[in-house]
Amino acid sequence: ARQESEKGFFYNHYFRASVDYLRVAFSTAGYEYSIFRNYDATEAALASYGVAVSRNGNDKAQINCHSRVVDNMTKIIKHLKCDNSSALGCS
Repeated sequence: ARQESEKGFFYNHYFRASVDYLRVAFSTAGYEYSIFRNYDATEAALASYGVAVSRNGNDKAQINCHSRVVDNMTKIIKHLKCDNSSALGCS
């Protein structure tokens, strides 16, 4: 049952010195929903978090978190498949 609950979710992770982008996403009814963590030391001292919605690769909405965030995404991605179609890759 646990394995079935993870079916349909994918991740992408791009990492290099001072940059870390992580996505956990799923698609339904032609839309992709993703939870993201973006960190780029050249842009901000702290990571940004939120939810993004897109359709056919076009951004439709993005809601940024503005309060304290508990980030367990690194633990989750161990159980998900990589979305190889994304330019972010799966490092």
